[in-house]
Amino acid sequence: MVNKIKIALADDKRYLAQEIIEKLQSYHEEIEFRFYELNGIDLLDHLKIESEIDVILMDIEMPEM
Repeated sequence: MVNKIKIALADDKRYLAQEIIEKLQSYHEEIEFRFYELNGIDLLDHLKIESEIDVILMDIEMPEM
C-alpha cells in the first residue's frame, strides 16, 4: 500500500480551487485531497480538527488572512 500525499487547499475563488483539485487528482493518483477552505482563518480552524496534512496549497492574496 502506497502512502498518499494528503493535501489541503485554501483559495477564495472556488472555480480555481475546483480546477486545481481536479487536475491534481487526474494526474497524480498518489495525491489524496483532504479539504478545501475559502480563507486562511477557516483553514487554520479546520487544521485544529484534521491536522494530518502533508501539503497546503494556498492563495497568498485572499481577503481574510
